[in-house]
Amino acid sequence: MIKDSIHYSAEFKNNLVSEVLSGKLSKDEVKRVYGIRGNSTVLKWISKFEKEDILSVSMTK
Repeated sequence: MIKDSIHYSAEFKNNLVSEVLSGKLSKDEVKRVYGIRGNSTVLKWISKFEKEDILSVSMTK
């Protein structure tokens, strides 16, 4: 079985993560509304987004 790989733009990911973190949608709602397949995909994006946010804050100090 070959998995079809879907690539999402950084802007798309950031928009979805913002929707989850702001409370507009839950992770499951984002998956359903936008057709995200993987069970942990949105969670990984949130983790990466938060890690990058922490790094950018620490670099500006």
